[in-house]
Amino acid sequence: MNEERRAQIMAALEMCIVEQGLAKTSLNDVAAHAGLARPLVRHFVGNRDSMIELLFESLIDRGEAQLEQIATKDTPPPLNHMLDLLFGDLFSNTASNVVVSELWSLARNSDSIQARLRTLYERIFDLLIDGMKAERYGASRSERRDTAFCLVSLAYGRASFGEINLSSKKKSAPRLAANTLLASIKSQT
Repeated sequence: MNEERRAQIMAALEMCIVEQGLAKTSLNDVAAHAGLARPLVRHFVGNRDSMIELLFESLIDRGEAQLEQIATKDTPPPLNHMLDLLFGDLFSNTASNVVVSELWSLARNSDSIQARLRTLYERIFDLLIDGMKAERYGASRSERRDTAFCLVSLAYGRASFGEINLSSKKKSAPRLAANTLLASIKSQT
């Protein structure tokens, strides 16, 4: 029951952030969206800062769960699967993208949030790097790391532009650009 209430409150918080932004979202707003009394919201998630931290952790956990679905300990995921994740599932939820954008502003002032985000993105980079190495892309780890950074930036940028209804006429253009980038570092041996 506690987890159900907490999930209900987190969903209401996400909705409030999407509708009015993080700065304007109050406990009262979240309680109203959740259909709960404010004291009940505080009981299940604490104060506003605790609630935002729980939301951040939930978003990180979702990202890590998506990575777990394609990653194994023994072999890196096929590069194609990583690109599908980057240009599909990972950044496809518009509401989550809005919330993540709002949370990025918090990261500027929070070492712990920055560290958590860095850890998640470094894991994505490492999976891309391992996949590139296994499939013989790039001459060095440094070149693969730079390429991984560009791929993630391209996917994140595509999602960010989507939030303001700005996109390529050809929906697959960012993914095709990613393939072109990878082809440019493909080893010939």
